[in-house]
Amino acid sequence: MNHMLCMLADVEDLDPINKEWLDMVRELAYDVEDCIDRSMTQLDRADNAKGGFGAKLSRKLKKIRVSHQVTHQIQELKARVIEENKRHKRYKLDGLLGSRSSASANKVDLRMCALWEETKNLVGLDGPRDDIIRLLMPAEGQELSQKVRTVSIVGCAGLGKTTLANLVYKNVQGDFQCKAFVSVSQKPHMKDVLMKICSQVGVTTSMADDEHILVNKIIERLQHKRYIVVVDDIWDSDPWKIIGQALVKTSPGSIVIVTTRLKDVAESCCYSHGGRVYEMRPLGDNDSRRLFFKRIFDSEEKCPHELERASNDILKKCDGIPLAIISIASFLAVDVPQSPDHWNKVKESISSPLPGNKSAKTMQSVLSLSYFNLPHYLRTCLLYLSAFPEDYIIDMDRLVSRWIAEGFVNAEPGESLYEAARRYFNVLINRSLIQPWQELNGVVVSCRVHDVILNFLVSKSVEENFLTLLDPSSGLPPSRHSKNLKLCVY
Repeated sequence: MNHMLCMLADVEDLDPINKEWLDMVRELAYDVEDCIDRSMTQLDRADNAKGGFGAKLSRKLKKIRVSHQVTHQIQELKARVIEENKRHKRYKLDGLLGSRSSASANKVDLRMCALWEETKNLVGLDGPRDDIIRLLMPAEGQELSQKVRTVSIVGCAGLGKTTLANLVYKNVQGDFQCKAFVSVSQKPHMKDVLMKICSQVGVTTSMADDEHILVNKIIERLQHKRYIVVVDDIWDSDPWKIIGQALVKTSPGSIVIVTTRLKDVAESCCYSHGGRVYEMRPLGDNDSRRLFFKRIFDSEEKCPHELERASNDILKKCDGIPLAIISIASFLAVDVPQSPDHWNKVKESISSPLPGNKSAKTMQSVLSLSYFNLPHYLRTCLLYLSAFPEDYIIDMDRLVSRWIAEGFVNAEPGESLYEAARRYFNVLINRSLIQPWQELNGVVVSCRVHDVILNFLVSKSVEENFLTLLDPSSGLPPSRHSKNLKLCVY
């Protein structure tokens, strides 16, 4: 059952029949675990009873009674397993799952929409754009650097890394002889990525060319050219090892820009080319308001007085993340009357999907990429963070101790559970899914979860029946089952 649940959990958009069957199998797995736990506890209590002959006899009778109860429970569970297996065959769920997976594989990557964002609608990126250009381009009268200059732009989902890289690219591309902008997927086909670089820098290729031949062709083309290459959204260092080989390091005045959500990948890309890491920050209050009002009123003027409080509350929830601000503002501008009551309802429902809001679906898609890229054990640990309220400062020791107590942590040979849990924590920090808050001697000792990411985790937790929300104002539907982890969120 666990293998089946893991396989289905990797499919982002299950059809209704498969989703219902997934919920049933998950509940069955919970019941099996509960049955084992109860049985072990009851049998241990019976074994540990002390006393004379009467007590021993009572202990034996108790064990027999417990055994009968366990047998009855196991028989009921087996009957349910058989029924779920029949349902699986009756509705031919294997075929449905296969067709759905194929459709997901051909799904359009909504992140590419960022490339076509109109410059006039962007707010707060002028400063970062100029900072990166200063890092990459020589000052007036300064000689070209003999080595390639590299900048890795790193930050969590929704900050606008791709948009920023594209702004820089468009601003300076006229100074270069060769230029390329390629996106790298989570599981990239490196030959295709190299072919795209080749086509953009003017290299003739053949379908018979392998990766080694393509790398050599790119090197030959760029050897005596000044070039700019943007490698967008790298998830792992391994693809960069291949791409980095093709990008000549001694081409005077050339630059490489990398975007990633992972700090270790950003550092790895810079290390190989002697570059700099540029960490993107959320927008400040003024820029957040400018972007918000520009999207709704097509100007940067203040909103009507009666909407001021609601807009401030909504912006607080967005916490400076451009993608979140754009998503909510676009929805307010088109589908919501400009009244305090309607805006307050939107504010309360930000944590749940907004009907008909394509921008919110884009945000959901971007966050889903980070979530589904995690191993299953890290997804569980990440979902557990939805038990903490907004803006709560989470102590690292307290969090990892809870993970261990819940049985979420599996240590590797020679590693303690605490060390493994710390490793999990550091991975989530590195992937920008949780924000480091306080450091002590270079070690992160507390963190917080960005509100946008927290809202996504709460929705996901309820959807997967991971926890029960006890807050009626959450705007999320109640869980249908009662076997899941029960935690008071607020």
